[in-house]
Amino acid sequence: MDGIHRAQEDEAKVISLHTSELMTAARSMYMGLGFKQDLELPSHFGLRYWRYSLSLSD
Repeated sequence: MDGIHRAQEDEAKVISLHTSELMTAARSMYMGLGFKQDLELPSHFGLRYWRYSLSLSD
């Protein structure tokens, strides 16, 4: 969560990350923190990837 706090201090409007289909626990954690899956990224090595974003604006 340190990254979220740093982004807020830098007055970022959004923070995003990417993850793969193998990271099921991480994806659940991201959604629990309020991140939303907003884009499916190109697959690599036969795995699906997504971008998750969290709005930092009020």
